[in-house]
Amino acid sequence: MSEAVHIGGDPTDEEAAAIVAAVSAFMSGGAERGDPRPAVYRSPWRIAALQQAADRAPLLYADSAATRKAGR
Repeated sequence: MSEAVHIGGDPTDEEAAAIVAAVSAFMSGGAERGDPRPAVYRSPWRIAALQQAADRAPLLYADSAATRKAGR
């Protein structure tokens, strides 16, 4: 098991600004690039879930197709 690392202290003003900018960019999910979709459709979590589902889909459909061909 790895050792726990404790990071403490307050960020500098520059570090705090960088953190806020990174989180804002992540949360906007493309709004600053002129994406016309509502924020909920630009959600990085939604996009990741759709990609994960798409990665699994060929396996699911392949199993279903094989089952149908086998007459099961």
